Amino acid sequence: MLDADARDQGVRGVSRGWPGAVVGGLLLWAAVRAVVSVVSVVAWAAGGTSPEPDTGSAGGGFFALLHHWDSVYYLSIADAGYFSNDPAALTAFFPGYPSVGRALAQLIALGSPTNAVLVVALCLISAASSLAAAIVLWRLTDVIAPAGTAPLATVMFLAGPYAVFLYANYSESLFLAFAVAGWYCAVRDRWWLVGLWCGLATATRINGCFLLVALVVMYVVHRRRDHLRLWAPVTAWVLLAGTGVAAYFGYLAVRTGDLLAWNTAQSQGWGRGLQWPWQAFYQTAGRVLYASTIDRRLQFALDIVFAAVILTAILVWIRRRDWPPAVYAGLTLIALITSFTFVSLGRNSLTLFPLTVLAAVTVRRSRHRWAGLLLLACWTGLFLVNTTLFALGYWAD
Repeated sequence: MLDADARDQGVRGVSRGWPGAVVGGLLLWAAVRAVVSVVSVVAWAAGGTSPEPDTGSAGGGFFALLHHWDSVYYLSIADAGYFSNDPAALTAFFPGYPSVGRALAQLIALGSPTNAVLVVALCLISAASSLAAAIVLWRLTDVIAPAGTAPLATVMFLAGPYAVFLYANYSESLFLAFAVAGWYCAVRDRWWLVGLWCGLATATRINGCFLLVALVVMYVVHRRRDHLRLWAPVTAWVLLAGTGVAAYFGYLAVRTGDLLAWNTAQSQGWGRGLQWPWQAFYQTAGRVLYASTIDRRLQFALDIVFAAVILTAILVWIRRRDWPPAVYAGLTLIALITSFTFVSLGRNSLTLFPLTVLAAVTVRRSRHRWAGLLLLACWTGLFLVNTTLFALGYWAD
């Protein structure tokens, strides 16, 4: 993720290991989660509600404060599966998050859970997953980045522009817990564990497929670095890593008779399809000017901004010959800029955790202190803006 000198310095800088990562990650997560909770409670007290009603939440109290937008679909899947209500929309969501939420809810309720219990379970899964992701990211940063970067990277991860989705009833937190763990194990050449974590990631979000390709690149780089054969028994981790997406796509094919059921759901349920990047940019720019509400205009503008940010990061990684993060971010960017619009591109920057580490290193290494502080202020400022918007029920990508 960084140049060779920075990696060497990072490895030498490791001092407290996992105990430091656990304590540091826990403290920072608790502090940021407290901020999110305060914002959510204030938004509730101010009467904030989602423009699209959170149908089916049926309670949940504090745990439902961030139950907006896609949270409703995850709840529906956890409650009754994919084919009881609007399968064209529901099957676009991967099963990892709602399945784990359903399992936890059944433990809590000791039987068939109500919707309120399901909301609580989904919120608890997001909380535990975001904490786990923060701890592992701290440890990962200890290993790959210059000494002392881990605390800042973890803060920027937990309080990033779209970090509200780590705490909302969304799948990003669970995906990132798996993805960061898989990346850390890959850095440590523990490939069977990489297969396990990546398999879980591919069962949680389509982004897991981009992660898998990047980890294969990392595997090749490491094997060549160590003068080892590419093909060996350990190579089977790749098959394990793809089991999540393969199992879900197979399930949909059996239930629907459509081998491309997920793509069909994207098209019919969400109006997504392939388009040239310049056409998607034109459509996105038009929505910046003419979208129906101010919050939507803002988010489409931020989608364009984050497309530029991600592209810049990719160019930095390519210049440094740091191929795994370049591939991960590159595939993610290609997928998002070849749809009808750039919608949700900004939110998907949250899943690009190498971008957060790069941003933290940039802040620390900036020759001009004011530039680093400006980047940090914009980064956390967007966190507060998007958290407030989402808590009030407005569109936050």
